[in-house]
Amino acid sequence: MNILLPTETRTGAGDESGRSQSLLASRGKSAIGQSLRSWLTGLILGGTWLCCFLAAWWLTAQTSPLVPKYDDWLVIVPVVTGHETVSPTWLWESLNEHKIPLPRLAYFVAVRCSGGDFRAGSFLSVLLLSLVSLGAMLVARRWRGTSSLADAFFPLLLLHWGQTHLFVVGSCLNFTIPLTLYYLVVFLVARPEGLRGASNYPVVTLLLGAMALCGLVGVVLAFAPLVWMGVIGLNLLRVEGRRHQACYCLTLVLGVAALMALNFRDFTCPHPRGWPAAALDPESHVDRMRILLAMSLGWLGEWKSSVAAAGIVTLSIATVWALGKAVVKSPVERERSAGMISLLCSIPLVMVSIGFGRSFLTVGALWGMTHYVALGVGFVAILYVTSLFCFPRRVGSLVRGSLFLVALLVFAGNLIFPDRYPSALQVIRRIRNQEDLLVQNLVAGQSLPQAAKAFFGTQTDDRPERGAAYLEMLSDSHMGPFSLSERKIKEGVDWWGPRRPEDRLVLTDPLARRYLGYGWSLAFATQGLWTCGPEATLRLQAHATTDRLLTIRLYPFLVAGKLDRQRLKLLLNGTPIWESVLDQARLYEQTIPLPGPLLKGRNVLLLQMPDATAPKALGVNLDPDEHAILLESVQIH
Repeated sequence: MNILLPTETRTGAGDESGRSQSLLASRGKSAIGQSLRSWLTGLILGGTWLCCFLAAWWLTAQTSPLVPKYDDWLVIVPVVTGHETVSPTWLWESLNEHKIPLPRLAYFVAVRCSGGDFRAGSFLSVLLLSLVSLGAMLVARRWRGTSSLADAFFPLLLLHWGQTHLFVVGSCLNFTIPLTLYYLVVFLVARPEGLRGASNYPVVTLLLGAMALCGLVGVVLAFAPLVWMGVIGLNLLRVEGRRHQACYCLTLVLGVAALMALNFRDFTCPHPRGWPAAALDPESHVDRMRILLAMSLGWLGEWKSSVAAAGIVTLSIATVWALGKAVVKSPVERERSAGMISLLCSIPLVMVSIGFGRSFLTVGALWGMTHYVALGVGFVAILYVTSLFCFPRRVGSLVRGSLFLVALLVFAGNLIFPDRYPSALQVIRRIRNQEDLLVQNLVAGQSLPQAAKAFFGTQTDDRPERGAAYLEMLSDSHMGPFSLSERKIKEGVDWWGPRRPEDRLVLTDPLARRYLGYGWSLAFATQGLWTCGPEATLRLQAHATTDRLLTIRLYPFLVAGKLDRQRLKLLLNGTPIWESVLDQARLYEQTIPLPGPLLKGRNVLLLQMPDATAPKALGVNLDPDEHAILLESVQIH
């Protein structure tokens, strides 16, 4: 028989006490480590969000012109110039087939608060998407109890540069505002506690009503969740003690449905001769949906559009399956899961409706409509949110980690290698080309209405006359803080001039792009910058004190046996000053006199190149842009 001696008993007790102290110490260290990891994760997420926000803000500041763009002329110009008043009639006025009172009002308030800056709508879009991405990270942290690096998915995808239209066209608020409201509904529905609580049902219904005030995009987005809310209201009628709440909920649902119906009052079909065959072809709709889903992944989607769309569809099927199982098996999760399914169905419905309203768009043309990227982004964001609760822990972590890596690739690729996503670059170039053409015509001495005709000269409808009328409005003296005079347009762009005789404008410097007018490729080149199209302009500053000299260094784009020459003509403020034929594949350095009487302080140098040709057309590579010369540097001395 073993008998413990007194000393052995004391020793055992001491060991136990020591183990307890060691355990407490290890737990303390573990708590400190977890706190430190949580703090570092939060710091990285905050830094990522700030970088994404500043990148999108910088893109808007650098690329969004000071003048209105596209539908901005119809939405905002007449009312800010005082030719129309802010009234219910103006708010409910149709824009194409849309009635967008809420985006109209938001755009007007933004322009007014900014002192007449027509970029205000674009900045508001950036701000809304930034706040949504920040809120999404905070909501995910609250649900999970801790932050995860994968939550950086939200700012990386919601703010990537592939959504060019949203960042440069103010009237695209009719996309960002309903999508912002849509995300708020998602966060309310996807909470662990769901919509339990008397106030949550009316809040969601009112958000759906606000979406119905944002045009057909908002109407279609809100349709499926509104049906779901109606079903909830009918179910509440069966619950004793909640019938009053059910009646309140159903009343709001019917009110929102009536508001949706008002969007179709005096509805004008976007196709005057009836719906074309493409709008009624299911195969065309499927093809467009494939492209719209791939567009959410920017350059990655354009590079492998079918693979990207297939991946998103596969994940969405798995998500719907998991949500469907929860609806069938778990009464507790039934309401939340059914709500998420309705929200998932909303975006495909919008994609199908685009096929009706924009059936003239071919699959290739869709890539240039970069405001549609926001729809695909919303769909992928819903998949991420749903993965927080519908999948097992390990599977959900794998899904979120994969989506984070994809979002990182998309954002970084658009930021570091913008030439990999030519569709977004073409949008920026097209908008800036219009602005710089307007500036060139104003510098050449044209009046605002005359310049407007050239500004809208590429349009095939009545926009030249419409643009002339609106720019004439902009020149009125009674505009007050909204005045957009010739001086403001001219001073809103940068002009290059030498501070020392040896100074040169080197086109390999990214900062040199601020002095470029229209007609330049935005893709990077090692020796300079390629022209794009038959014309290009430079904004130069040189005072007319004496005659000056202009030295340019350039390479012509030649292909042996296919393109043997490039004709180049230079005009200074509309007057020809030099003309030559470049027929050798070498560096040309040419010094050209600049007559003092032609110099106006701020000058536009126009390069005309009638032989500009796309490398793709010659079988050189897949570049579709028409190139003529590679400009290395410019010097005035």
